[in-house]
Amino acid sequence: MRWFTRGERNNGRSRGTATESASGGLRCPNCGTLNPPGSRFCNQCGHKFTVTGTLAAPAQAKLHVDEDDEERRVVTILFADLANSTQLADAMEPEELRGLLADYFALMSEEIHRHGGVVEKFIGDAVMGVFGLPQIHEDDPVRAVRAGLDMQAALVAFNRKRLELDPQAPQLAMRIGINTGEVVAAVGPADGRDFLITGDPVNVAARLQGVAEPGTVVVGPRTFRDTQSTVLYEALPPAELKGKPRPVRIWRAIKMLDANPVPLARGRNLEQPRAPLIGRDVEMG
Repeated sequence: MRWFTRGERNNGRSRGTATESASGGLRCPNCGTLNPPGSRFCNQCGHKFTVTGTLAAPAQAKLHVDEDDEERRVVTILFADLANSTQLADAMEPEELRGLLADYFALMSEEIHRHGGVVEKFIGDAVMGVFGLPQIHEDDPVRAVRAGLDMQAALVAFNRKRLELDPQAPQLAMRIGINTGEVVAAVGPADGRDFLITGDPVNVAARLQGVAEPGTVVVGPRTFRDTQSTVLYEALPPAELKGKPRPVRIWRAIKMLDANPVPLARGRNLEQPRAPLIGRDVEMG
């Protein structure tokens, strides 16, 4: 076995990155051992690596994300967007608008975090929140809908305070779309990426936000199914969403069926009969 100096090991390569040789083998950056093609760990020292492919064929010569850094997750996505941002930009100075949006983003982020979600990104004047990543809750769809309703209530209070300070202050109006589904989620750092989740449910959530009326929260079929026992809904006409071959059924969330600000553990289908608990008379007593 040949020993490599530190300079030889790190020359042109970052730690954890294996370089493909002309023969197709993978050279370990830690110990220098030549490994079989497709190896994910060094056969000599066990070092984990990805491939740069500087000497490989063009089809293989690219940095790829280790599959261990991604996984499928069922999450609930919340999109919130200001409905009158163009009018605001016309009526306000840029510095004043920037300060207003900063307060708006802070307020919306606080509500998302309060219900156990994370803010994935800000897009213009829109906020994207995710429930179910990185921490999973049994009632993530319920948390997302509750957060959406509370975000609308918080915006009403925010507008009221601004009117008290300035009777001519422009009012903010927000649309919210919520959708639940299976996505690919990054669970670790990845080179060249600034996104957290990808998948059709993300696009549908954005489209639902676009068809919602200002001041309302609109949800998709799976979110409705998972929350219908805890949220009062109004059925809306099916919506034509871009990229969807058929109209999608949507619902408007009106209010939570319980007024407790803390999410309560409740069954998914409370209206259906429950099976009896057998052999636990003492415990139930």
